[in-house]
Amino acid sequence: MESHMKARLARIAGLVLAGTLVVSTAAIDQKSKNTDADTSATVASGVTSALSGSLSDAAMGVAGVSGMDVARTAQGQEAVEEGTESAEAGVDASTSSAAAGVSAELADAATVASQAQDELTETESTEEQTESTEQDAAQQAASAYGYTNLGVANVEGNLNVRAAAGTDADVVGKMPNNAGCEILGVEGEWTQIKSGSVEGYVKSEYLLTGDAALARADEVKQTLATVTTTTLYVREQPNTDCAVVTMMPQGEELEVLEVLDGWVKINVDSDEGYVSSDYVEISTELLKAMTMTEIRYGQGVSDAVSYTHLTLPTNREV
Repeated sequence: MESHMKARLARIAGLVLAGTLVVSTAAIDQKSKNTDADTSATVASGVTSALSGSLSDAAMGVAGVSGMDVARTAQGQEAVEEGTESAEAGVDASTSSAAAGVSAELADAATVASQAQDELTETESTEEQTESTEQDAAQQAASAYGYTNLGVANVEGNLNVRAAAGTDADVVGKMPNNAGCEILGVEGEWTQIKSGSVEGYVKSEYLLTGDAALARADEVKQTLATVTTTTLYVREQPNTDCAVVTMMPQGEELEVLEVLDGWVKINVDSDEGYVSSDYVEISTELLKAMTMTEIRYGQGVSDAVSYTHLTLPTNREV
């Protein structure tokens, strides 16, 4: 009887120790997955507390067997069995608690990762929207002057426009200071442009581009009246009863001084004149380049100082 009980107690003690090992392993795994040391300590403390009472009950059973007291042996056996069941329940509960703790930590980590990803995506989206808005604003600003890739002459005098990218090429036109152009491409130190009826190459160092070009354009923009009829009379006063000062051909661009009811006040030879608003198109534009023909014969075609017929200052040779 004594040997039988000792054998059974030994088996029970082994089960308890095995349970301890399982739970300890679970605690170690939990600690390796979780950087919070307090969580691991809490799990270990729970396991120790759950097993301490069970081990104490098992010890009482062993003492009963050693005394060979039948009543105590029976009591000790019952205590061992209860202790074993309690230990097994404690192991299961502790293991379940540890697993639940790990699952909760993993769920929290997943939530944090998801939130971080959402914030990153939102930031990237905001940056893309900002960049897109800035690009749209730049394009709209340039379009206001009739260009998609604006360039503005930045010289003292006039900027020569040449037939090819080099100082040996023929001059095909000239860009007055602050005149606008469409940038077509870049070849080394030269930029290919188109302005008015002139297309050719200018030295890049004398041409503003990007934000600098837009800023300059806002400073020097002019309101122009473009003639839309074959011949337009320029009168002394805003009525048809007064004298005609001069005549303007179709396509002529005139500097607008004031827009009136049915009439437009313009600059004519540094003086003032009036044209009917029915025969002009009002727009906000920049100066344009002039062809060599316009430079040579423009004044003979029209007595008006317009944006295609200017008295030119010293040229900028490039």
